[in-house]
Amino acid sequence: MIEDAHLIEEALKGKYKSFETIVGKYNPGVYRLAYLYTGNETEATQITQEVFVHALFSLRSFKNVTDIKIRLYKITTGLCLEKYRPNKGIGFFSRKRQPGSTAGVEVKNREMVPGAVKQENLLHMERIFHEMKLEHKYILILKDIMGVSHEDIGEIFNCSLHKAKQQISQARMTFNSKRKLMGLLMS
Repeated sequence: MIEDAHLIEEALKGKYKSFETIVGKYNPGVYRLAYLYTGNETEATQITQEVFVHALFSLRSFKNVTDIKIRLYKITTGLCLEKYRPNKGIGFFSRKRQPGSTAGVEVKNREMVPGAVKQENLLHMERIFHEMKLEHKYILILKDIMGVSHEDIGEIFNCSLHKAKQQISQARMTFNSKRKLMGLLMS
């Protein structure tokens, strides 16, 4: 993180090659998070660009940041929360169909999905995600797909470590209870 602090100092002095280095270093992670939130390559690219424009214009606020990646994830999460449209679904599911329809269920980008998700389970997962609160969806993506720590989730959502752990637990319990209920209904 010393290198990041040095890069920010240099960028603040007008040496924008330093900022370009930061963009190069963190762009893949920011894009992946935006893609998981939106499920759309074009939107993910636009949001990624917005994140770095926002970071450039608020570079002074990065001066005392200990983890630039988490600050960038926080900006990404905020932009996605602002732009989210309920009728679009979320994440790595196809958004070109009505919820509940089995036509066109697909993983848009197999590399973005952890493990081997069976095609027939995607519809059930989408239904469960569709019914969850937006914050719970984002928390599950951050924690269980991106591997972000409890502490960093607290930072991203402006809450204490205890509250972050509660939110993660609640999101998982909601997902699992809906999954079990869906399993009972489907059998």
